[in-house]
Amino acid sequence: MMPLDSTQLKLDEVKRAFLFSQGTPITDALTVLYHLWGQETPTLFDPMTIAYAVNPALCPVQPMHIRVDEKGFTRAEPGPPNADVCQDSSSEEFFRFYLKRVGGR
Repeated sequence: MMPLDSTQLKLDEVKRAFLFSQGTPITDALTVLYHLWGQETPTLFDPMTIAYAVNPALCPVQPMHIRVDEKGFTRAEPGPPNADVCQDSSSEEFFRFYLKRVGGR
């Protein structure tokens, strides 16, 4: 499980400039999508989940008992673990991994 607080990964101007200058099919597609999006600094929530599948060290997990309450809120509670939860990630390590792979050069 990747809660929002462990996936607040901001693609800042320096990182965008690097990616957008690579000229690969994926970075060209990301450039177009970025301009269509129309906001300045994207937050990359979903890429951490994919990065974790490739390199679990990027977001260490803890076994926890998780329940979704009647209002749709996710709650940790006592009980046997039913999920592995990433509660903290390193933005620096993630971007070192992400930029190298997505930049593709």
